Amino acid sequence: MKTITNFGNGVMDETVDMYYYLENDATNPKFLGNVFPFIGKYPIEKLYEYGVMNKDTQSNFLFLQLFNGMMKTYDVFSIVPLMAHTILYEYKVENEKFIGYHGLNGCYNKYINHLINGMKEIDLLSISLIDIANFKEADENKVYKTDYLYDFIDMDLDENQSWFYIAKNDVINYLFYILSNYLPSNVNLHLNIIKIINDDTDEISIYFMKLLDEKSNQLMESIKQSTNSNNYKDERVS
Repeated sequence: MKTITNFGNGVMDETVDMYYYLENDATNPKFLGNVFPFIGKYPIEKLYEYGVMNKDTQSNFLFLQLFNGMMKTYDVFSIVPLMAHTILYEYKVENEKFIGYHGLNGCYNKYINHLINGMKEIDLLSISLIDIANFKEADENKVYKTDYLYDFIDMDLDENQSWFYIAKNDVINYLFYILSNYLPSNVNLHLNIIKIINDDTDEISIYFMKLLDEKSNQLMESIKQSTNSNNYKDERVS
């Protein structure tokens, strides 16, 4: 995942006279880096490169203006681009890390709609128990820990291997992992967006979380039907 971690120091470059810049210099990262010194020139270049900034100079300027103000208040140490005028940012308060979202009006709903459409397109029949098991064991960051949820599948691989189980959380983790394959090329996925969506009370956020839960339930049922029913357990994990 593309992450920006190098920011400005909040000090204006006094060698640059803002009044001599033409209006079209609003697309110049050096100009913008001096106008918004808390963000800095390098991050703005990367925001253009990663598609957060586009040809709409007015929206670009407003996006940076609002975020520069936030950086005056928060100790931001990384930015994760999501799509045009839409980012996640990580910041610290007394050495404790937090996740924030920043985007122009309407961008959040557009972004979540991309996730919803992508989730609907996932072909559950193409996913096997082994796919999920392999991802569970992979050294990848995951949305949830296995032992948080209940409802799991217990299965013997073969006579030479010990049994393993797949929890519902493992299914959710895998669905979220492959979701990026069903998104437009200019839309990025990061697992921390789940924290933002889960804490949000807007209807669209609630709908996405329900859809994710429904898809995971459907996939669990599909896997149960394709495995020996005697090996299936439905218990709560304490």
